[in-house]
Amino acid sequence: MSQRVFNDRDRDLLRLFAAHAAIAIQNAEFFQSAERQRREIELVADLSQQLNTSLDYNTVLQRVVDGARELTGCDLAQIALRDDPTDTLVFRYRAGSHSDRLDTHRIAPGRASAGW
Repeated sequence: MSQRVFNDRDRDLLRLFAAHAAIAIQNAEFFQSAERQRREIELVADLSQQLNTSLDYNTVLQRVVDGARELTGCDLAQIALRDDPTDTLVFRYRAGSHSDRLDTHRIAPGRASAGW
């Protein structure tokens, strides 16, 4: 079995293939990034339009949390609001969670890492 010896022309051809492959990979990454940005712009525009059509406070905050979850690609998004009488944060709006465990959870200022 004889071994093939690569000459300068073979090496040049290999470099050319490598350069084309690198360009194709870079183009795919650019396309993927552009698609992600396009989707984010569409989501923000849609969310903005939905918010402008509703004056209901609860509807607006629920749409905000839904949009935040979708934009970030997270499994869960929540909004906690300050409860004046207790000076704590209380979870009021969520998207992606099927559990109501946090409905009774409060975050007190200065207590634990969440309160800091």
